[in-house]
Amino acid sequence: MICTVGYQLRSPHELVEQLLCAGVNVVVDVRETPWSQRPACRKTALSKALGEAGIEYLHAPFAGNPKRLRGVASSHAECLDLYTAYLAEHPEVRDQFSQLMSSLARTDRKACLLCYERHPQDCHRTRLLDAVGLSDGVEHLGTEGAPRFLEV
Repeated sequence: MICTVGYQLRSPHELVEQLLCAGVNVVVDVRETPWSQRPACRKTALSKALGEAGIEYLHAPFAGNPKRLRGVASSHAECLDLYTAYLAEHPEVRDQFSQLMSSLARTDRKACLLCYERHPQDCHRTRLLDAVGLSDGVEHLGTEGAPRFLEV
């Protein structure tokens, strides 16, 4: 099973607890650059906190929404649409992500995709799962308690 989570408005402790409660064994960070204005959510600190909780951290930069696309988008919705088009034009990204998820599934580990946005519909991680046909049965962790970026 695959799940997703956004660290928006979460403390590192809350994030780790939520992952543990969901039975997550490995977090796949799908940010192109695993940097955050919140130091605890940067790659080194996050991977350390997860590791201390027994959760493996993997960074999948190839699955991130490219900075050049984010830079030209006039809105959050356009940014997601540009990413969807990018995935359609780059089968190697879809293939690499599918291979990663297949390898994790073969080891019976529960993977959780991580990015910033709490609401999965606001994040490229959902577009990525849709593009590779893995969106059925996905568990989105803790979507409540944060403002939406997009109108649904």
